[in-house]
Amino acid sequence: MSLLLNGGFAGFPNWHAPNQPICITVAYGQATTVPTGNRTLTCPDGSPAGTGGCGATNAQNRRWASTLDIAHDDPAGSYSADATYTPAGQPVCGNPDPTW
Repeated sequence: MSLLLNGGFAGFPNWHAPNQPICITVAYGQATTVPTGNRTLTCPDGSPAGTGGCGATNAQNRRWASTLDIAHDDPAGSYSADATYTPAGQPVCGNPDPTW
């Protein structure tokens, strides 16, 4: 996954590009897990979890499908491979900052 962090993330002392947008790569080696039975959260589709939580995390259960377009949110993001509910898209940024 790539993220384009706005300049607000780079306003700290001694950063080589202060207050400039930063392109970063977020790598993870395995699928993430979520609390499928948690009754107290709001599901990514915006609905309350209810007595059964948000349910199983599979492509058929749209309760885990977020309505946010990660490419146009802040920070903007893009997947390098297809995710469960979101296909890989155009990268939101070019060259990741290796010092991040």
